[in-house]
Amino acid sequence: MRHRIALTGVAVAAIAGFGLTVPVRAAGAATSAPAVSIHAAPSSSATSTTEAGYVLSTVPASTSESVKFTVPSLTCGPTELSGVAPGVYLFTSTFGTAASVFAVCEGGSPLYIADLVAGGTAPVVNFNPAAGDIMVASASQSADASEATLKDVTQSMTQSATGIGGTTTQMFEGIDTLIDNNTGTEASVPNFGNVVFKAAQMDGSTPAAGEAQGVNLATSGAEPQIKTRPLRRAGNKWAETFEQA
Repeated sequence: MRHRIALTGVAVAAIAGFGLTVPVRAAGAATSAPAVSIHAAPSSSATSTTEAGYVLSTVPASTSESVKFTVPSLTCGPTELSGVAPGVYLFTSTFGTAASVFAVCEGGSPLYIADLVAGGTAPVVNFNPAAGDIMVASASQSADASEATLKDVTQSMTQSATGIGGTTTQMFEGIDTLIDNNTGTEASVPNFGNVVFKAAQMDGSTPAAGEAQGVNLATSGAEPQIKTRPLRRAGNKWAETFEQA
C-alpha cells in the first residue's frame, strides 16, 4: 500500500482501484497534512524500495492481523518533506485495508496523523496521535466485509472503519513509505530512530509461526534506509531501525 504526500493543508486518500477521493483527518487537526493514495502490495523479496517489515504472501481469503507500536519521534530538517507510515495492511488485487499512523516532516516540523482505510475507502479520523503514544493497529478482511481499527492507548481513543470485502492476497506489518504528490517521486525517509513492533498477529498466529518474510527498505540505488531486525524469541516482536546516511 503506497501513500502520497503533498503540502495540501488537508489529507485525502485517492483510491486507485475506485478513483475515489475522501478526507482522512478531522477538521481542527494540524494545519498541514499529506495526501495519500493506495497502490500495490509490497514485494516479498528480502529488500524493497517501498516498505520495511514482515510480509505474509500465503493467506486465506478471510483473515486478520494486529500489532502494537509506539509513534516515533522524528528528527526533521528545516525544509524537509518526508514521512513513513507504521501500521498494518491487507491487500486484494484492487484495493487495500489498513490502519496506520503517518509520521511526517513538513517544513522542519513533525506531523502525526491517524489513518484508516477499509475496503478502499478512507473515513475522517477524529483524533491525532502524538510522538510517544502507544498504538494498537488491526485489520480484517473477508469476501463480504473489511474493517480497520486504530487505538491510541495513551489518549484512550479508538476508531474503526468498515468497508466492502474482497479476497485477501497479501498482508504486511511494518513501515510503509510515502510519495511526494508534487513531484511524483519517492519522499525521503525521516530520521525516526527506532520503532519496536510487538504482540504481532498475522492470520491468527505470530509472524514467525506463519513464516512471514522480513523485508528491508533500500533506495533503487541499493542505499539502505530501514533495517528490519529479526523476530525475537516469541516470534511476535521486532524492531525497525532508521539507517539512511
